[in-house]
Amino acid sequence: MPIKAHLLIVDDEANTLASLSRAFRLAGHEATVCDNAAKALELAKMQNFDLILSDVVMPGKDGLTLLEELKQQGVAAPVVMMSGQAHIEMAIRATRLGAIDCASTATQTRPSATVSAVGLPPTGILAWM
Repeated sequence: MPIKAHLLIVDDEANTLASLSRAFRLAGHEATVCDNAAKALELAKMQNFDLILSDVVMPGKDGLTLLEELKQQGVAAPVVMMSGQAHIEMAIRATRLGAIDCASTATQTRPSATVSAVGLPPTGILAWM
């Protein structure tokens, strides 16, 4: 029986939220979407997620600030940062703040740590991210 993961996807782009949530749901996972970091922090404190996927660049509170606040609030879910504007400095900062991986949405990087974080096989939907 496949493992069903409950994911929180945070991005200010409606198309990205729709595409990712649809892909995860089609693969049998539960996806909760949120369009800003402040709401995402509240959701993460109230619900247990197996994985949080967050955009880095968002208006208001950015994804790195969200990551920092998640860790400060004791949210244990692993976090993968996503960005179409990824660069090495951002990835280093995200990792130091506690992200398990950083994915470039521009190049479709495959974050192998994401797959193992939720216990899905590499052939699962997370493998193409």
